[in-house]
Amino acid sequence: MSLKKTLIFGLLFACLLLYIWKIEIPTEENEKLAKRLFPDITEENISSLKLKNESGMAEFKKDKEGNWRYATNGYGGTDKGAVSNLVSSLIRIEAIDTLSGERRDPELSTYGLDKPVVTVEVGYSGKRRKISLGKLNEYTRHRYAMLDGEEKVFLIPEGLYNAASKEIKEYRDKTPVDFAFLDLSSISVKGPKGGFLFKRKSASSWVAVKPHKATASLSALSEFSRSIRNLEVSEFIDPNGEKIDQDAYGFSKPYLHIELAFKKKLNKRPYAIDIGRRGKKKKGEFFLRISGISSIFKLKTAVDDLLVKDFNDFREKKLFSFATDEVYSAVFNVDSGASDGRTVKLQRVKIHEKDVWKVGDKVADKEADEIFVKELLKNLANLEAVSFPKFGETISFDKPYLTAELRLKKPGEKSVGVRKLLVVKRQKGKKEEYICKDVDNNEPFIISPAQLKRIIPRKETLMKVEKPKDKSASEGKESDNN
Repeated sequence: MSLKKTLIFGLLFACLLLYIWKIEIPTEENEKLAKRLFPDITEENISSLKLKNESGMAEFKKDKEGNWRYATNGYGGTDKGAVSNLVSSLIRIEAIDTLSGERRDPELSTYGLDKPVVTVEVGYSGKRRKISLGKLNEYTRHRYAMLDGEEKVFLIPEGLYNAASKEIKEYRDKTPVDFAFLDLSSISVKGPKGGFLFKRKSASSWVAVKPHKATASLSALSEFSRSIRNLEVSEFIDPNGEKIDQDAYGFSKPYLHIELAFKKKLNKRPYAIDIGRRGKKKKGEFFLRISGISSIFKLKTAVDDLLVKDFNDFREKKLFSFATDEVYSAVFNVDSGASDGRTVKLQRVKIHEKDVWKVGDKVADKEADEIFVKELLKNLANLEAVSFPKFGETISFDKPYLTAELRLKKPGEKSVGVRKLLVVKRQKGKKEEYICKDVDNNEPFIISPAQLKRIIPRKETLMKVEKPKDKSASEGKESDNN
């Protein structure tokens, strides 16, 4: 093809694209816009909604930040999905058919519009419009609708009816407790299991202050906070100009009181949460009260499994954790006071630029099986308390059954860290109990017999077993030489 023809075809193609872009696409958009019942309403200029359906009435207003709020004297949080779907359905509603003149029956009852099942009044750009929804046309499966001030009757898809016919409470936020765990500086709990106070030490660590000092579990407190935020409401009790009788919902003596304090830099007031219980224990109803909010909320389910916990449930269970790849030596003394007591030493050394574990502390010592050494250290680092001794109980670690001393060094650093674990055993009833303590943290904890068994090393198990030479192969070589 010549250059001239190529240029002509290119010019024609460009003109076709220009026609599609400038004429065809805008025409399609204009046709769609012409079918819309509210062509001048957008998500940006809409500011209020008044909804009336078979379950009641509600008004929603957009605040300065662009968030929708439920108009009430009480809690105004909305279900973002439900309200957003209502707005979107309203803006995009199109007329499938229009009945006017002779096609329109003068009796509104024919269309169910004498007593609409749903009405939505929308405020936008200083204007107000209202749409009423009537019966469903069983043949076309479209619904009859009218706009205020107009005689026409429209047939519209079911989208708007589906979005606007929910129970009024379905448009309200059912998880009203709102805070971020990372913003908290302390958590106070008072309930059936006693009173507890936890304080943040750093971004990743918490400490228990009441009923006594202990290391708190970051994951347990985070999960507890998540359970508080996820409390789901089934009913809303709003003041509506009248004072709510707090005692009627169990708040004279709250079943559970939780107070959350925030970091100073946030300059936020403490957040108090009360759970009230009404009725018998097994069949009782639970209610939620939040500081600064005048509404009361009936909870969907009981809170015992989620929020009523023992102090030990909040405690850190792994009190001797460490990075196993930083360990370069370990010394285990097992029952050193007994005649059959033993000491096992493990040392990581460099041989031909490769890390090799030795059973002993010299290069000439027997090589250890790396898999078994790593498994031993992993079991030690993953020790997890099954329970704790009573607070204030005197426990002597002078004659430990097991001592494990580790030396650790982070890659690229010269400083050496030392970790030491002591384990004692004592008789409790017919069973033995194994109590551990990190010497750097005077916080004893109890482990299971199975855990103890996994951290007691034996030289014969740790030593690397030499693979026997292939006898048949060696005999074959000798026969070849012969």
